[in-house]
Amino acid sequence: MTATGSESRAPGDLLVEVGLRDASSDLLDYIRRQRWYAGRDREAAGLEIVDAGLGAGSPQLLPVLVDVVYADGRRDRYQVPLSVRPADQPAPGEIAPIATGERDGRAVLVYDALVDVEAAAQLWNLVAGDGRIEMQGGAIAGRQTGEVERVADASEVHPFVRDQSNTSLLRQERELLKCFRRIEAISSPELEMLTALHDAGFAGIAAPLGVVEYQPLHGPATVLAILQPYLHNATDGFHLALTSLRDLYAAAEDADPAGGRGVREIIDQQGADFRPDASRLGQLVGEMHLALGSPAMPPAMAPVRVDGATLQAWSSAMLEDLEALLAKDTEQTRALNHDALREALAAVARIDQGGSAIRYHGDLHLSQVIRTDSGWVVLDFEGEPHRPVEERRLQSSPLRDVAGMLRSFEYAAAVGLLERSAPGDPDWEALQAFGDGWAELNRQIFIDAYLAVDGLRELLPPRDATEVLLRAFEIQKAIYEVRYELGHRPDWAGIPLRFLARQR
Repeated sequence: MTATGSESRAPGDLLVEVGLRDASSDLLDYIRRQRWYAGRDREAAGLEIVDAGLGAGSPQLLPVLVDVVYADGRRDRYQVPLSVRPADQPAPGEIAPIATGERDGRAVLVYDALVDVEAAAQLWNLVAGDGRIEMQGGAIAGRQTGEVERVADASEVHPFVRDQSNTSLLRQERELLKCFRRIEAISSPELEMLTALHDAGFAGIAAPLGVVEYQPLHGPATVLAILQPYLHNATDGFHLALTSLRDLYAAAEDADPAGGRGVREIIDQQGADFRPDASRLGQLVGEMHLALGSPAMPPAMAPVRVDGATLQAWSSAMLEDLEALLAKDTEQTRALNHDALREALAAVARIDQGGSAIRYHGDLHLSQVIRTDSGWVVLDFEGEPHRPVEERRLQSSPLRDVAGMLRSFEYAAAVGLLERSAPGDPDWEALQAFGDGWAELNRQIFIDAYLAVDGLRELLPPRDATEVLLRAFEIQKAIYEVRYELGHRPDWAGIPLRFLARQR
């Protein structure tokens, strides 16, 4: 698939010609309404069309890259591929166009191509045929890394609704095309990690079948989409944990107070027991870290020993995060034990041996793992989306991932409780004790299984130092969670604040 004939047109002019008369305004309005828009906490000053091109299919596919420019001068780059249709041939399904316009005297509708399945199917065929669409400043190119067939009927393709920060498409429950919305002109952390783990023999991933890349005239290629096998009968770990917790809270409510059964006994007797899954997850994460710390890693991803300067830098960064939180000076932050938190983070700088730093997942929690018919699989190796890509590609302690998963057990218990009760209800404190017991038990089972993976101890510091680091990473993660929740889900900010309040 190759398109030509747009060589002399500027990207913005090209969009005007196909029917978007006010392309920058229309696209900015559309982007700001999407869940994957990352600039909600900043003032957008405008939008610049970076590059665009014309495909040859029907409907016509227009790959488009844009920069959202903020009032403070910063900018974020997004891909918003478009499809253009005659107004009397709307996209299938009840989807709204980005804009209406006129082309060659005829009314047209302009859609996001990733929700117009007939346009989205063309992306599969870019991969299947090693296709190419010429842009003003480069090209969009697909390439296979596995076996991919062409899409013969667009009805095979439909949106996959799980994503928030990206957009994914499903093909006949065979393949999943994960399209990155916010992109950066640097190699993809996710593709790097998937490729390296696959080459190292780690089975707990969906190995890539192909990619779609933007290849500029100058500079490195940027991954726009990764094609992976679809994982059947998959349920993410957070929902499985909530199923277990719902069963536990129901059993706790039905328990006879005169029976004298304690929290642990009811957890032991509940039907939806999560403990086997917690154990398997601990083993899976340990095996993933063992692969990432192995000689099979490419040179740029090879493990390195953690020295004193690195530990000092980690400690300083943690303390900066803490001080930024305490500076908010709210009733909740004033109630925290500031000295205990500072001491826990400062202790990292006094560790003698820090183990190894490896490439790690970077945003590991129960929603990033799914259980399939064949076992557990790890997803989404992009890292924390708010951090720059260069930072997400750095090596660090594998215990950062462990801390993220441990925090997730507490999150699950808290969210399950909020589904059933509310602070101040008569049963709130009693049910909370059951949730705390569930979280603590599954946390311990997870970490025990993780540490039992043969050979993993060589990557970790001595046991005392492991405890210091793990506690500090959990505190740092909880600080990040407070900031996130205050900006997105204020009612949930009490979940990480409760963990921080327990640090004495």
